Amino acid sequence: MPLRATRFHTFVGTFRCGFGTHRARHEYRKAIQAGAHILTVPPKFFPQMCAHPKTDEAVGQFMTEFRAWEQSVQASQLKRAA
Repeated sequence: MPLRATRFHTFVGTFRCGFGTHRARHEYRKAIQAGAHILTVPPKFFPQMCAHPKTDEAVGQFMTEFRAWEQSVQASQLKRAA
């Protein structure tokens, strides 16, 4: 399917490439790669478009380290209270 992008004139006098709503996630990726400045994306695609294995890995590592830090803070607070 060909990429359906449109050009329009903005208030500052520059041209921007817009991309209307589509039904498949890969069409949005193609639009971004083609240089689209504006995308209209249905909310159902947000989680899919923002997901990345390395992001999930980094968030998981952060949460593990944060919980360990949180437990050490709580333990030190209990020692002070005793």
